[in-house]
Amino acid sequence: MITNKNMTRERDYQYKESDDPTQKQKRKRWKILSSNTKVDKDMPGYIGASLRLTADALYIDGKRVVTCPKSSQGCRSVCLTTSGHGGINDAVHNAAYQRTYAFHKDRDFFFSKLHHELVLAKKRATKLGKKLAVRLNSMSDLPIHFLFNQWLDKEGLSVDVDTWYDYTAVPKYIQANKDVHYTFSVKENNRADVMKALAEGVNLAVVVRDKSYDNNYGYNIVDGDITDARFLDPANSIVLLQSKGEAEKSESKFIFDNLKNFIEWLQK
Repeated sequence: MITNKNMTRERDYQYKESDDPTQKQKRKRWKILSSNTKVDKDMPGYIGASLRLTADALYIDGKRVVTCPKSSQGCRSVCLTTSGHGGINDAVHNAAYQRTYAFHKDRDFFFSKLHHELVLAKKRATKLGKKLAVRLNSMSDLPIHFLFNQWLDKEGLSVDVDTWYDYTAVPKYIQANKDVHYTFSVKENNRADVMKALAEGVNLAVVVRDKSYDNNYGYNIVDGDITDARFLDPANSIVLLQSKGEAEKSESKFIFDNLKNFIEWLQK
């Protein structure tokens, strides 16, 4: 049994055992990866694939599972699960819950499916004359890449991905996964981690109410809503993301008014 304890949304989700994707008869047709149209459409030369687990806190078989260990009160209140397809389509949420269940319930099954789908994605990219870019935490912030590499080593397997990339608010991931291009997620309570990321040359992502600015304050300012291909951003970048969904009406401190407001917070 898997239950959503409403960390981000006022709703309960009861997971049906009959929907368990780890059941033998469902293993072949169940998919883990989704195409990333923001990479495909806006970045010629790449095809994108992403893994979407839930951003909600769940109880799986009585054990509490947190998929965003560095989430803040502010970001939970305006989580991206309320925007885009995820904000209007329960089927999107349910599919994410199923993947989260499989990830925690049967890690070998989950990673074998992930490996298989990555091999197929690379073949498709090669056939199209393109490169493959993969993001393993579309909504979550877990050490999936590190754990997947461990599993590959254990199984004596490898996978050919041109670019791994992700957003994270967990500093240790950046050190542990040198082959991943990380963009560090700014939250209202992680200023010390943000300063450390800047010192290490990691780009920042900030959610704002207004993306317009008059002064770049010495940074490369990137509109993060044009494409998801963060691995192509120049060094010393601040990526501005427009507040969406319920966040548009929120007064959450996770959302900065604009770039100037963020720089003032950064320089306190």
